[in-house]
Amino acid sequence: MPTRSPGTTPPSPSSRRCTHAGPPERGSGSTWPLLEAVEPFLAQDFLRYSITGESPVPKGSQWGEGYVLQGAFPAAGKDCWLAVTIRDNAELARLATITGGAGEDALRAWLITRNHLVAADELQRAGLAAAPVMANWELFADNHLNDRGYFVPVRHALAGTRMFPGFAWRFDKTPATIRRAAPMFAEHNGEVFSELLGISGDALSALVAEGITGDRPIYAGGPAL
Repeated sequence: MPTRSPGTTPPSPSSRRCTHAGPPERGSGSTWPLLEAVEPFLAQDFLRYSITGESPVPKGSQWGEGYVLQGAFPAAGKDCWLAVTIRDNAELARLATITGGAGEDALRAWLITRNHLVAADELQRAGLAAAPVMANWELFADNHLNDRGYFVPVRHALAGTRMFPGFAWRFDKTPATIRRAAPMFAEHNGEVFSELLGISGDALSALVAEGITGDRPIYAGGPAL
């Protein structure tokens, strides 16, 4: 999947790779899976560290400086959470009329009695910023996302037709669309080698014979390692 954060991706290789000492033939490394999904939210920290040399300090739920109450709180059910932001005392008073008391303790006690989806709906109807932390299946079933046409069908020759996330941003003059599915193995080899690189005939056959390229995975006959 192409990265959506080209401005923050370059620092990631140095920040994500860790090695430990050992004989050269037994050296190893580790990576942080899906770090690229988090990188867009770390751009300010990367920039601040590169300029000042100061290591960023985790803020947890305190990103909204000056807000009365903010965080992700457990709701009824297994690993169900609700994100809430209360910006001022007026909103805190509206929250108190719903939860039966002011403050975080009252909110937590109220959430134990309802799941994150129901709780979010109740708080939103009162004009409060609240959103459920959703599992994958909940996202696909979410009425709001589906009403906006966020998920779009993508047809693939082998995988079939599946629903995929579309585009969060909508532009009137230049609407974004998914024009094709992911390519199959070696699907565009001919186009790339012949039309873009000018390699064909015997030259291309030689690359295939040497194992430099091919039309089937090298592990097609079984694991290579």
